[in-house]
Amino acid sequence: MHGGDDMELREISHRVGKLVQRLIDPGAKDAGAAPDFVLGEDGSFDSVWALRLVLEIEKIFAISVNDEDVVPENFRDVTSLTKFVARKLSGVGGEN
Repeated sequence: MHGGDDMELREISHRVGKLVQRLIDPGAKDAGAAPDFVLGEDGSFDSVWALRLVLEIEKIFAISVNDEDVVPENFRDVTSLTKFVARKLSGVGGEN
């Protein structure tokens, strides 16, 4: 990865972490969910939550998340979600 790519990945991770934190606890004031935060570990990850997450990811990052993208490998934790978004933004792994 180039230096700029590292910065972009950090920014994506930060934004994804803040989004996850906001969906879990709308009143939260902290910096966001940790990169290793496992989605659903706290019991909050159900189909409605997943839909909200997908819609927010699409809106924030201006990407399209297809049905086949919504798999555990992409939505396991904040890190896997960050990598998924980065792939979509770069055009790797499907349309963005």
